[in-house]
Amino acid sequence: MPDCTDSGPPGRCVTTDIEEVLDALPATARVLDAGCGQGVPMLTRANRSTTGIGLDIARAKLHRARTNVPIAPLVHGDMRRLPFRANTFDVVVAKHSIAHVPDRHRHSVFAEFARVLRPGGHLLLLVNDYDWGDASLLEERSNGGLEATRDRLATAGFSLRDDRPLHPQSDSDETAPVQFLRADAVE
Repeated sequence: MPDCTDSGPPGRCVTTDIEEVLDALPATARVLDAGCGQGVPMLTRANRSTTGIGLDIARAKLHRARTNVPIAPLVHGDMRRLPFRANTFDVVVAKHSIAHVPDRHRHSVFAEFARVLRPGGHLLLLVNDYDWGDASLLEERSNGGLEATRDRLATAGFSLRDDRPLHPQSDSDETAPVQFLRADAVE
């Protein structure tokens, strides 16, 4: 059973959904963990059967990821300008990292995800659907709403394949609703 930090319907863990996508990939597949943070659990899991590459803008997080997942290639970079060639990845995972991108730059992030994904590649997103509370942060870091996220994905050339709310585990500190989105790069 996976270490579940984001749960879906009773007995269902979003990590399971992500693992199902990763398990279906060939061993030659490349997975980008965009906003990888400390590298767990995505880079740990991705490097079991594919090549997982972590990207984060925070050097301190990359340092921790290097300790947690020493075999994973790690790149310091900005999701708005990914330092990879076009058509490099089969899957891009962005687990709660979009919340750290100011709303006015999210279109650039989704366009970059589309650029680096191979045709037919998969984008797996976990986004919090909540307000940050502080009005000054709200303008900068609000998720712009789920409809805005869906619209941005379509504009960037993605076809939405899965879109559903997840509910935090009862023993989790997380109380905000989380949305799981799976989108495919249009071929």
